[in-house]
Amino acid sequence: APRSTLQPVEYLLIGDRLVRRTRTYVDTARGARTVDRILMEGVRSARPQFVAGETPSGLQWVDLWPSLGAVGAPRALRLELETAAFGALTLDFWIGGAAA
Repeated sequence: APRSTLQPVEYLLIGDRLVRRTRTYVDTARGARTVDRILMEGVRSARPQFVAGETPSGLQWVDLWPSLGAVGAPRALRLELETAAFGALTLDFWIGGAAA
């Protein structure tokens, strides 16, 4: 049977390292191979947030996904990092979908 073309991606804080972990398939069997890539070292803390919606006053950021009443993927991801080398960083990622 055909498999999904989506690739699962996780971002993990392992010790002081920000790690991107991928698998080949969404429906991977137990014990399947994962690939870890270290994106940054010296990370003191990491806080993800997700765009759950928009109001006249701006974007609605939530700390957990899926959020209450959410359908599908969030519109964007914000990652707030505290690092040894660069201090505080805020990274915003557009995930996709129709623009509002």
